[in-house]
Formats: sequence, structure tokens, C-alpha cells
Amino acid sequence: MNTTRKTTARMRRMLTIAAAAGLVTATAAPALAAPGPAGSLGSLAPSPEPAVLDTLQVGDGNYEVAVDPIHNRAYLASPGAQAITVLDATTNATLQTIDLGHAPYGVAVNPVTQTVYTSDTRNETVTVIDAVSGAVTGTIQVGRGHGIEVDPLRDLVYVAVPGDSAVKVIDGAAGEVVATVPTGETPVQIAVDEARGSYWVSTTGDATVTEYSSDTNAKIASVTTGEGPQNMYLDAVRGKLYVDAFKAGTVDVVDVNTDAVVDSIEVGAQPIGIDCNPVSAVCVVPHLTAKGDGGKGSTDPDDPGRVSVIDADAGTKIAELHIGGVPLGVGYNPLTSTALVTDRGSADVAVIGA
Repeated sequence: MNTTRKTTARMRRMLTIAAAAGLVTATAAPALAAPGPAGSLGSLAPSPEPAVLDTLQVGDGNYEVAVDPIHNRAYLASPGAQAITVLDATTNATLQTIDLGHAPYGVAVNPVTQTVYTSDTRNETVTVIDAVSGAVTGTIQVGRGHGIEVDPLRDLVYVAVPGDSAVKVIDGAAGEVVATVPTGETPVQIAVDEARGSYWVSTTGDATVTEYSSDTNAKIASVTTGEGPQNMYLDAVRGKLYVDAFKAGTVDVVDVNTDAVVDSIEVGAQPIGIDCNPVSAVCVVPHLTAKGDGGKGSTDPDDPGRVSVIDADAGTKIAELHIGGVPLGVGYNPLTSTALVTDRGSADVAVIGA
């Protein structure tokens, strides 16, 4: 097994099945600042009562979030600031602001190569950033890219391009597009299953999630979900894919072995993101709701900014939190059992214990 495969295998063990092993030490990050304390995988149990623990001031009008628990970093796409903001994932302190000169939407990180990728729907590029130095090392033309995800095992980057009904596949080592994969109508996001050697694409225009081979990009299976599927979380431990169905107001649970929806968890209108604790399957789901929307998805129309917390394993919603603003992106840190939830209209970033 080569070094990359060893590192990725260690990362997977840390985040899924090594909870019983006790303390582990995160790999040191030579960039930006000294790494935070070693993460305790014992903390992977969900908080007894999910709650908003803090509100940070980060960037401006933040969108997507990517967390690298191996190097104790969180990356926020801040289109209002035209930058990527780097946080210490344990303390949530801002470590660096990486100026891009354009507005990023999606963000993903490869913890093996320590490379950050951002998608920009306006200038139709993916920006490549060295996470160690914080320097921009390249840009790749992909079209009006939306969701972006990394396969660290194969050093591949997937970008959903809704207008082209396609996914662009980038070779991380070469820094270039190596395949254009036709998809269903309006692909939005990608979820990678490293162990199975596949990736899933949500297509909101035809209410499906489709699995493709990582090696050949051939379609493996397609599953009909609730209307308007958006973000997804691949639960490798349970063999499940959790899909937020924006128009249906549900999180649908897809069994990746049988290619069927086996549960549908009611969460309320307009779920727009999902990220989860890989051991407990407790997930944080922001809703794209705001004051003046008639209270869609909110129990109180004067208290917008609703976030649901669900137990995907049990198939139940366990909490509803209100953070104000217009929630959009979410990134879960399994080492602290907290999630960062962005507000696309302000610099507010809620820290949620769940």
C-alpha cells in the first residue's frame, strides 16, 4: 500500500470505527498556526440537547463549509468577501483569509494532499489552494460549477455543472479536467463513497440521486427521491446516503446496497444542507428560510433561520434550532461534535453542538 492509501485508510478509521480506541493525535499542520489539541473520538457521541453554542463573525455572506479534522481546519467560502476563510476547527479562531478576487460558492478539501478547491459560478472556474501555505496555485475552467467534492483516495475532484447537466472530473495531481460525465437534469451536489469506488450526484431537476463508478464514470444505479434533492451525506458505516429534498421537506435515506429509499424523515420546508457525525449519525440540516417567507419551514415566522437536528439512524428529528438570517452551508467537525452553519446574508456563523 502506498503512502497516500495508508494516510487515507488511517483517516477513515479515525472518523468511523476508531471511536472505541480513545485519544488520537491529529496530524500536525505546518501552515497558518499551531494545530489544536488532539481530538478525542470519545466526543463523537451527540450532545444530550443540541444547542447553539456561539455565533462567530467570519467573512461576509458565507456559503459552503469544508472541515478537515485531520489537520484541525475548517474552510468557509465567503463570496461577499471574495475569499476563503480558514478557521481552527477546535477553537473556531480565524487563522487566515485567502483573497481570491472573485466570489467562491462551494469548497472542498483533500486532507491527504492538503489541497483546497473552490467552485465559482460566476467566473466558471475551480480555484486550487495549497492548504499549507494558503497560496492559490492554479485555476481550472469547468463552466458554472456548483457543488464540489473530493475523493482523497484517488485524488479526484468532482464539480456539478447544473447548466450543462454534467459533472466535471478533475485529476488533482494534473490539475486538469479529465472527464465530463452526463447526468440528469440540473446536478447540484456530489457525495463520494471511497470504499465502494463510486460517487453520487443529486439532480434536482428530475428528483433523483445517481451513483457512478469512480474508475469508469459509468452509471451504476439511479434512485428517485423526494422533490428537489440538494445536498447529501454518505454514511459509509451504515451504507446509507442521506439526501435533503428541498421541495419535499424531507431527508431521504437511501440504502446504497439495495439502491432504494428506506426512510424519509420529515424536517420541514426547504432543507438546503446536511452534514453528520460519522459514528452517531446525528445530522445538522439548515433550512433556506428567512423573515418574509411566510414562515416556510419555521414554527415562528418572526424567528427565521431554522436548523433541524436529526438522528438519521433512528429516523427521527430530535431538535429544531433558530439562528436567524438565511442558513445555507453546514460543516460538521466529528472531533468536537459541533457544526458550523453559515448565513448567506451576513458574517454570522452559528456553532451548533449536536
